[in-house]
Amino acid sequence: MSLLLVLAALVGAGCGGKSDRQLVQDKIGQFATAMGGRQYQTLCDQVFAPALVARLGSLGLPCELQLRQSLAPVVHPTVRIKRVVVHGKSAVANVVSGAQGQPASADVIGLVKTKAGWRISSRSTPAKGR
Repeated sequence: MSLLLVLAALVGAGCGGKSDRQLVQDKIGQFATAMGGRQYQTLCDQVFAPALVARLGSLGLPCELQLRQSLAPVVHPTVRIKRVVVHGKSAVANVVSGAQGQPASADVIGLVKTKAGWRISSRSTPAKGR
């Protein structure tokens, strides 16, 4: 009888499944790893939302080539997550990003939940307070 209670507790706990907040943090970690490793195809295929890939492609080059050209001077990029807020199928992460020779900046990364999981849809730098 106690085995049934243990199994019921495991089923009720979701058997260790990750929360959306954790999945968003994982996606930002994958973003940071792919940026650092210059894995541009991974960014286009697994990290960025389809709408963002389409916007990059509309600039005249495929996503991967666009990233390769625009990010070539970036050395040792870093991303540190400060806060993640999930609202249904969208999320916002406040991060501090930087790279060698560049000052750190506070940024906001927007994410959307797609059929393939969480994907980065935007990045912005919040306006400074007055």
